[in-house]
Amino acid sequence: MKEEYNNLFNENHFDELIGRYEEMIRSGRTYYFDVEDFEYILDYYVDTDQYGKALRAVKYGLKIHPQAISLMIKKAHVLLKNEFPRKALTTLNNIGSVDLLNNEIFMARGHANVMLGNSSQAKIEYNKALKLVSNKEEAVELMQNIAQTFEIIYDYKQALPYLLKAYKLDNENVFVLQDLAHCYEKLGKHEFALKYYHYYIDMDPFSEEIWNSIGRTYKELGNIEKAINAFEYANAIRPDSYDSIFELAILYQDRREYNKAIKYYNEYLEATEEESAEIILSIGYCYNALNEHKKALEYYHKALEHNHHNPEIYHEISNIYFEQSNYWDALFYAKRATIIDEETDYYFISYGQIASLLKLKSEAIIAFEKAVELNPKVYNNWILLIDELIRHGYIYRTIATLEEAIANDFRNSEIYFRIAAFLYKDREYIKSLKYFKRGMKDNPDNRTIFFEICPEAKKSKAIKQSIKGWIENF
Repeated sequence: MKEEYNNLFNENHFDELIGRYEEMIRSGRTYYFDVEDFEYILDYYVDTDQYGKALRAVKYGLKIHPQAISLMIKKAHVLLKNEFPRKALTTLNNIGSVDLLNNEIFMARGHANVMLGNSSQAKIEYNKALKLVSNKEEAVELMQNIAQTFEIIYDYKQALPYLLKAYKLDNENVFVLQDLAHCYEKLGKHEFALKYYHYYIDMDPFSEEIWNSIGRTYKELGNIEKAINAFEYANAIRPDSYDSIFELAILYQDRREYNKAIKYYNEYLEATEEESAEIILSIGYCYNALNEHKKALEYYHKALEHNHHNPEIYHEISNIYFEQSNYWDALFYAKRATIIDEETDYYFISYGQIASLLKLKSEAIIAFEKAVELNPKVYNNWILLIDELIRHGYIYRTIATLEEAIANDFRNSEIYFRIAAFLYKDREYIKSLKYFKRGMKDNPDNRTIFFEICPEAKKSKAIKQSIKGWIENF
């Protein structure tokens, strides 16, 4: 009871202190605060991420107490939080000769050097700080803090040795174990990460956070069964855990266990209490995969209510209408996808295929041309465009497009036989024969493409001779 009273007293005192300081700033008056008061005020602003106010407070504090080393160190920390490492280093260097037994100074110097990209000097400063440590607990805490400064700049390789030393001193420190596992994970050494996560679980088997981390690590390693088991443990510990529910939904969907995926997606929606268009869309995917198209369509339209600007939703609705032979509705939604996203080639391919089926010649050709423009490295994009041009008898456009495909390194029998056929139709017999021979060399079985387009060439002696020559040389 006495402890609760003291805590309440301190809390009220500190609230009054902050209030009094802020009232002073607002009014422009001058109040006196001792060094400890300023230390608390600074800690409060740093803890609440109000770094601008912290800088102002430390400036005022040093004006009243210019020799207070603790405030100078606090100033350095605030400057580091504001990402001014050079200014922080200047502040620290000014007090370094005054108090050489304060490891906070060396720790802050180390942090500043890390931020400046000077890791070798940072290590020198950190080693000075560690030499001043008097007990194991403090050493472990300092090594963790050092590692975290390297982790902030994503230098996990430099952080690792400090964490391993901390682990050697205290192999039951769960925070060290967690940091070690995290570092190994970021370095792509997932087996080592798992080792330390499991050490953690041995001491605290009911950590939902660590079970989720284990699940993600197994997922990275491709061990889906163990990943699912880990996420299910996490879910059992905390049934409303967003992370484990979401991960289980994705994993079951990837494993094509769609009913289980739907179950977890629905649980996720209940847990988050929000209508997420992406999750509703995923449920639609699962119903579609189960061939429950009516249910899938229901969820796709529901997703559309929450997000009118997601082209994938329109694309999926179009696919279902297409499967149901509802081609005009399919065309409408396919076109909407291309309007929203003008940079994705497969939306234009889908739109072009539906337009082609509905004999909308110009729309189909324009869509396929756009797909080729967006992604000229996809062979099928070229073939769809070329075949659409062939279908409508555009000889010269077809030849030009085929030559462009060849220029983009698509050199195979399907291309060669197509261009040979149209060159033959254009009475370019020598060039036609050249491409025909290339087609025969690549894959003679595809010569049927040539004769389907150009049946009149069956009477050509040169073509017959080319086929005969290939047979004789086979």
